[in-house]
Amino acid sequence: MKNVVYRRSFTLVEMLVVVTIIALIAGLVLPNVMGGLEKSNRHAAKAQIKVLDDAVLSYYLDMKEHPRTLNDLVKNPGSSAKWNGPYLKSSAIPKDPWGNEYYFDLPGQDGRGYDIYSYGKDGASGGQKNDADIGSWYEE
Repeated sequence: MKNVVYRRSFTLVEMLVVVTIIALIAGLVLPNVMGGLEKSNRHAAKAQIKVLDDAVLSYYLDMKEHPRTLNDLVKNPGSSAKWNGPYLKSSAIPKDPWGNEYYFDLPGQDGRGYDIYSYGKDGASGGQKNDADIGSWYEE
């Protein structure tokens, strides 16, 4: 008498069904995850701009004038004894979450004393949604 051994395995149809279900779930979840990452990058940029804004205010309180550049926050712009910096914890001005420089305009637009801003994900002025500029004037 022969011993019959049955092997249970998945059929090709079952495998295709599983792969299709995984692809559908990934298609639904991935856009939400990517959108969340971009939203967190924008929040990180706003937080960094707030830190830079606070540093500019501290500089102004010491020097009685605004810095000419953001680098004045980490290096004495001259030999002024009033400079009480560095005004940031880091020794360099941070880059925005997309790896670009922050911009500093003195005077700022629309009657503001100065503007600190990032051009957003696309690195270009203007833009919509994730590519929109983020600045010290930004309100959400």
